[in-house]
Amino acid sequence: YVGELVANSTEADAMEDEMGSPSALAPARQAYAGPVWPLPADLSARGVTDNVDLLGGDLHHVAGVESVVDCRAACAAASKEGCAAFTLTKATGFCWLKNSSYTAAAQNRSKGLISGRMASSMPAASAKASAKAPKR
Repeated sequence: YVGELVANSTEADAMEDEMGSPSALAPARQAYAGPVWPLPADLSARGVTDNVDLLGGDLHHVAGVESVVDCRAACAAASKEGCAAFTLTKATGFCWLKNSSYTAAAQNRSKGLISGRMASSMPAASAKASAKAPKR
């Protein structure tokens, strides 16, 4: 990681001599500063799920996003462009805005991502549930 933090090896060597081993360097701060997992109920109820990637449907991405709330707000701001969902890459802070043609990937292959659907793209109350309701 020293190579990522310091431009050339001479500076890295000087830093190593000054601070000890490269592991003594503090790790770079991750861009994501969202909620601790599991997700709070209010986000889960709004269609936000941890470890899920929504593949396809990319409109564009927003860099430097620091929370799932900010990513969701970016999607809401892009609603006229057709933003229906989003996927946030926690390590980089990239928020990928999606149109309605996305597909949810298997959760076990999507560590480090969090995705959400906007209310307008979430399924309405189940038609099956209303069909099963007793008639009066």
